[in-house]
Order: sequence, then C-alpha cells, then structure tokens
Amino acid sequence: MTQKKLFLFIGIGVVLLLIAKIGFNLYSKVEAFSAEREWYGTQLHYDFSSSIDSVKFLDGNVGPAKLYCTLTKGTLDPSIEDSLGKKLQHFTYLRFNESRKEDKIRFVMPGAERFVKGYCVVVNSIRDQIQLFRKRSEIYSDRFSNLLEARVTR
Repeated sequence: MTQKKLFLFIGIGVVLLLIAKIGFNLYSKVEAFSAEREWYGTQLHYDFSSSIDSVKFLDGNVGPAKLYCTLTKGTLDPSIEDSLGKKLQHFTYLRFNESRKEDKIRFVMPGAERFVKGYCVVVNSIRDQIQLFRKRSEIYSDRFSNLLEARVTR
C-alpha cells in the first residue's frame, strides 16, 4: 500500500511539474509578444497629430473601424513600418499606419462609434500613447502598442 502511495505522489508531482513548465512557457511567449509590440512602437518614433477625415466601420455601424486621418503636425514616414516588419521575430506582421502617403494615416480603432470627422488624434509611439480629443478635451487614451494590427502565422 505504501508503494502505491509513493507512485501516486510521484505521478502527481510529475504532472504538476509539467503543468508548471507549460504555464511558464506560455507566460514567456505572451511576454515576448508584448515586448515586441512595445519595441516596434518605440522604433517607429511616431510623434504627430492628425485630424479624422472619415470613419469606415468594418462591419455595421459600431465596433472597430478604419480611421482615415490627415497629418496636421509632425512627420510620418510609412517606409519605416516596412523596414521594421522585416526585423520581427515573433509576429509575421505588425502595422499601425496602412496608408502609403506621408500626410495620410489610416488605422483600425476599436469602439470607433465614439469618434467622428474633425476629432484630433495625437500619437507618441515612444511613450506608447495614443489620445483622441474633441474640442481640446481628451475623450480617449490608450497604449499605442494595443492598436497595432498583428498577425502570427508561425
């Protein structure tokens, strides 16, 4: 009977160790994805303001939408995102700005029913911050890295 209990305890111990290893590996993977998002944002060196020109919903009239904006302050080089994309290790695709023009910005925004033409979008990727303003009052703030469109196919 004692030998059976010993094997039972050893079996339970092995299972717990395997679960702990799987949990640690999963945590490490999530941390690596998060770190790469933050790295990508800081490497963009985006620091600009823009004005929303239009909001085009992906499905229906609520939820995520593409915001089409015109640059009002700062500079934007769309080719930076292309070159950074080649250096990604965990993602196969990360992107904020879908536009190829230097004075236009197009990005996907969740909960876009709150935003309309004329609102101001302020982005500082180095501080990992995006803010939206209506009549100089902040109505939305989030981490810039949360708005990166991402794909993982590896």
